[in-house]
Amino acid sequence: MPKREKRPRILVIDHDRAMGELISDVLLQNGYAVTCVSTTKEGRQVFSEDNFDVVLMDLKLSNAESMATLTFIKKRSPGCPVVIISNNPSFSAVRQVINMGAYDYLTVPFSADELSFVMRNAV
Repeated sequence: MPKREKRPRILVIDHDRAMGELISDVLLQNGYAVTCVSTTKEGRQVFSEDNFDVVLMDLKLSNAESMATLTFIKKRSPGCPVVIISNNPSFSAVRQVINMGAYDYLTVPFSADELSFVMRNAV
């Protein structure tokens, strides 16, 4: 019997449940295994209990909890790419999260093709 390939595991952390579901649908259609949570607290808990290949996280830059979650993920698993999504397209915001260890940054709104491209490169 041929060995089944392991599907890359993605953790989606997005405070907007509808957006999280849309992102999850796109990722599932692209063959990823997806876990979606809606709070940073849940995200840290789930990340601590399981192994993920990539984290896709909505980041409210005014929210210290979100920044702490990015730091938590990078300390716990430095090699795990974290892709940030945000509706704050400022250069300083992008620079800040990249300097904190984020792999990439998508500005909302983004297309399914953009999401798919970034995730293929992250895995």
